[in-house]
Amino acid sequence: MKRYFISAVGGVAVVGSSFLFAAPPIEQGRPTLINQSGRSIMADELITEELLRQRLSGLQGQFATQDNLTQLLDRIARMEREMQLMNGQIEELTYRLQIAERDNRDRYIDLDQRLTNIQASGPAALSGRATEVRPAQSATDAEQNAYNAARDLISSREYERAIESLRAFVERYPESSLVDNAYFWLGEVYTLLREFDSARNVYQKVLTDFPASERRVDSTFKLGFLEERVGDVSKAVDYYEKVIEMAPGTQLANLARQRLTTLQE
Repeated sequence: MKRYFISAVGGVAVVGSSFLFAAPPIEQGRPTLINQSGRSIMADELITEELLRQRLSGLQGQFATQDNLTQLLDRIARMEREMQLMNGQIEELTYRLQIAERDNRDRYIDLDQRLTNIQASGPAALSGRATEVRPAQSATDAEQNAYNAARDLISSREYERAIESLRAFVERYPESSLVDNAYFWLGEVYTLLREFDSARNVYQKVLTDFPASERRVDSTFKLGFLEERVGDVSKAVDYYEKVIEMAPGTQLANLARQRLTTLQE
C-alpha cells in the first residue's frame, strides 16, 4: 500500500513538473524557434537571408560613399598643392619677364642714346652725303613749341601722352620742317611700348614720304632693329646692310655693322 502511494505521488510530481516547465504555446501555421531563454521567435522576427543581403548592401553603399568622399578630399588636397606650385611658378616667370623687359628697355635706351649722340654730331654723320639732307627750313615758334612739348613728354616717359602730342602735331602741321622728326619720334615711342607694327608703319612712312629727310638712315636702322626684335633675321640683315650702303663710314653704319656681326655669331 505504501508502495502504491509513493508511485502515485511520483506520478503527480512528474505531471506537475511537466506542467511547470512546459514550452510556451505554439500557434498553428507559424514556424518558430526556441531561443536560449525559452521564448519562441516567430517567423516575422527571424532575420532572413534576403534581409541580411539588403543590410549588407546598405553597409557596402555607406562604405563606398565614405571611400568616394575620402578620394574626393584627397583629390582636392592634391589639386590645391598643384595650384600652389603653379602659382609659385607663375610668380617666378612674371618676375623673370619683368627683369627681361627692364633689361631690353635699358638696352634700347642705351642704343637710342648712342643714336642721339650721332645725330647731335650733325647731318653728315648720319648720312655721309650732304645731297641727301633736305635744306633747312625754319619752323614757326608755334611748331617748335609743340614739337618740344612732345619731346619733353618722351623724356619724362609719359609715352601715351607723347603719342597723342606727336599725332596732333603731324595733323596740325603737315607741312612743317619738323614733321619727319615727329614721325620718327612717334616710331621711337611705339618701339618703347613694344607696339612694333605701329612703329614699323611710322618708320616706313618716313622712308616713303620724306625721301630727302635726314631721318631716312635712322628709320632704316630702326626697321632693322625691329625685325631683329621680332626674330626676322633675314630682314634685319637687309636693313642693316642698307644703312651701311646709305651712310658708309658713319657712326650709324658702324652700329649697323656691329648688329650684323652679332646676328652672324
